[in-house]
Order: sequence, then C-alpha cells, then structure tokens
Amino acid sequence: MSNDAFYELAAKVLTGEASDSERRVLKGYLENDSYRKAYEWLSREWKKDTGLRPDEFSLERGLGMLRSKIERARSEAVHKRYRMRRRAVQWAAAVLVFISIGLGYYHIAGPDMFLPAPEYVTAMSGKGERKQLTLPDGSVAYLNAGASLVYPERFSGKERQVRLEGEAFFEVVKNTHQPFVVSSGDFRTTVLGTSFGVSYADTTDMAVTVETGKVKVSGIHTGAGVILTPGNRAFFDVEKKKFITAAVAAARFTEWRKNILRFDEIPAGEAFEIMEHWYGVKVQCESEAILQRTIRGTYKNESLDNVLRSLQFMTGMKYEVKNDTITIKGDRL
Repeated sequence: MSNDAFYELAAKVLTGEASDSERRVLKGYLENDSYRKAYEWLSREWKKDTGLRPDEFSLERGLGMLRSKIERARSEAVHKRYRMRRRAVQWAAAVLVFISIGLGYYHIAGPDMFLPAPEYVTAMSGKGERKQLTLPDGSVAYLNAGASLVYPERFSGKERQVRLEGEAFFEVVKNTHQPFVVSSGDFRTTVLGTSFGVSYADTTDMAVTVETGKVKVSGIHTGAGVILTPGNRAFFDVEKKKFITAAVAAARFTEWRKNILRFDEIPAGEAFEIMEHWYGVKVQCESEAILQRTIRGTYKNESLDNVLRSLQFMTGMKYEVKNDTITIKGDRL
C-alpha cells in the first residue's frame, strides 16, 4: 500500500465517502505511529479549512483554498523546494482539496512534525491458493486461501506490525527489542519469537493456535487478553466477550500450510464448505441425507477429482462437475 492510498482513504473517511472495508483498511494504517500522526494533522487541517459541508464545496472554491494554502506554506519554507503532486479525483472537490493538501503541503510544511510513513505491501492469496512469503525481518508467513497480509517494506518503530484478513501461519524471527504484532480486526497477537497460526474472518470467527513459543492475544473489548503456550488454542466468544482457551493438537490446525487437507469425523456439509475454500469452487448439495453423513480422511497434495472420488466411495454420493461448480445429487445407487 502506498502513501497515496493512505491519503485517499483518509480523505474518504473524513468526508463520509468511505465504505466499511475502507474504514478497516485505514484503521490498519493508523496502528503505525507515522500514519496516525499524519492522520491527526490532516484531520486538524480539514476542520480548519472546511467550515462548509462537503456538499457545499465547488471545484473553483476548493482549488482556490488549495492554492492559497500552498503559497502560504511555500513562503514559510523558502529554503526548501518541493514539487506539488497533482491528483485526479472524481468524487468530490472537497476531497480533491484534502488529498492535494495531504500530498503537497504535508511535505512542504510538515517534515519535522512527523516522520514520512513507510511504504506498505499487500500480499494476497487467491481462491484455492496457498502462498508463502518472507517478511522484511526474515520471518515467514504462509497465507491460506483468500487471505491478505499488509506489512511495511521495512519494520521501524518499537513493533513489527502486520495486518491480517483471513488465515495465516507465521514463523517469527526472534527479536526481544521489537515484538512481532499481528492485527486482525479488533484483535492483536503479540510474540517475540515463535510459530503460530491466526484465523480471522470477522469478530464471530477469530482463533489463534500456537505450535512453539509464547504469544499474547488481546482485543479492544477483551480486557487483559490471554497468554498461549505450545499446544494451546484460543477463540473469541462473542456472547461472553472473552477468549476461550483449550489444549489441542496444534498441527491439526496449521498443517494446511503443508498442503494437508483433513476431515476429522465432520458432517459432509462442513466438509463441502472446507473444500470450497480449499479448491476455490462452489459445492451444491441437493441431498439432505448426504449432508448428514460423517466424513473422515486426510489428503496431501491431492487433486479435487481424487478427493471427490474418495468421498463418493465413502458416502455413496454421486456428483457432477461443471466449470467451478460441483453438484451433489445424492446416492449413486
């Protein structure tokens, strides 16, 4: 993610144009001290320069405000020469003014106010895809299908912060002076050096599993949080608003990174949902009886066709494959 993207998101949030998804992305940016300070400054500038509502702005008025602010800034920084960045913005003159101030005046008058924010990278794994990547400190992240990870091109400050949507497994390089922090929604997982898995879809489905080392899991609404050691798993109970911990076979929850697909005595309907995520397909079952069948099996590097054949033998189901859709029709006999 670039600085330009940050300023555009900040502008959308302050003008009420941002979607929920964009607000979550901006929230991730603001966990970085540099971006947070930049946002605080931009927010103050926005309030000073927008006595009118955003819908009362005209392009001519907005550009006039921009020119006068830039000229004032240049007169105060006579020994500094900067080039104003120009942006084309389609959705509001007020946002045009705000972004231009953020990209131009920030660099002219504000370099001593806060450090320039580092560039951010977004890594994503597609449907049915698992991805491995090396982070700037040498730590390794494995992304499960449909996951995304936002991290800086360099780790600076007191923490090594990354932001996760979806499921990932981390092998973290130890650095006692700079803890590694994974943010997922309203939750934070903090480690010094360990291997662990984080699964986050939304506040109703958040879990952390530890293979080695020790981690602390906390959240905005969870108080002190919990400490996890090897073989422990924590998930968030929405109703009780706290984490529930349990001893587990950690490898069962993290072996997906080794391309191992496992069904542990689960209903066929749940197995079909896992297959959708794993292979990036759509499974439609027209038989209620099949959905209630129990599935057990372990597959390593197996193709979708081989898994379907195995399930057919196990349950007696028949199926049809058309493009990316699999239709389960019921007993083959």
